[in-house]
Amino acid sequence: MAQFDLLTHVAGSTLVVQAEYLLLLGMSLGSWAAMFWKIRQYGRAGRQIRRDLTVFRRAARLPEAVQAVGRDRDSPSLAVVREAVHEYKQLEKLEASPGEVARIILENVRWGLRDEQAAQIARLAVSLNFLAMCASAAPLLGLFGTVWGIFHSFQGFAELNPGTLQIVGKGLAEALGTTIAGMLVAIPAAIGHNMLLGWLADLDAALGDLGTRFLFLLRQELGVPHKEEDAAGLARSGHPGQPGPPPGKPRRLFFRLPGVGRRDAPTDDDLPT
Repeated sequence: MAQFDLLTHVAGSTLVVQAEYLLLLGMSLGSWAAMFWKIRQYGRAGRQIRRDLTVFRRAARLPEAVQAVGRDRDSPSLAVVREAVHEYKQLEKLEASPGEVARIILENVRWGLRDEQAAQIARLAVSLNFLAMCASAAPLLGLFGTVWGIFHSFQGFAELNPGTLQIVGKGLAEALGTTIAGMLVAIPAAIGHNMLLGWLADLDAALGDLGTRFLFLLRQELGVPHKEEDAAGLARSGHPGQPGPPPGKPRRLFFRLPGVGRRDAPTDDDLPT
């Protein structure tokens, strides 16, 4: 059996197949780079979120939890907490009855938490679409190379002689080579994409848990009874329920924050020192 030489095989292929090999090579390198980048990013985000979840789980009051939040600028949990603080500061001096003020603050903070959580998950999901594209497109490119190689082979059947048999074998080799290359690109990309999607879902759930804890502590500060879904979520995580102060004017929970929009990047000046 003759020894297979990959470089000789590629160099002897048609221009169409060579272009396809280059495209598949680029997709393979890009997908592996994206997977390693996302693994590093998700690992760092997971550590940041777990740390801040522990802080909120152990804190007895909301100001204590906010002051202990990590300061990493790329932390998803920092962005979520900072957005909730921003929503609170926007409505802190609202002129209305204490019960109405508390209701409006809780509703706006809840939506702020959800919006920022969605924004952080969307940021973390960048490049996953590229992996999905590689996983779905690479087999089709391999199939195209297969069809092209078989087409090239059948051209050799026009004149049957010892010379044309070599052409037929070359075309079949092109067909099988592109199929293998397409599978080598698609299989790792599909596995990595599904693994990262599951990891991202875990980060999303953890950020949701952080938002639940924030609302739980905020209700305590405002003297508002806890909702059943909040109590159920905290019970699953082992967070003890604590009675809040009697209803009244909302407390000033945080230091003064500079005016910051919802999507601005966090800065160290936005949390207590």
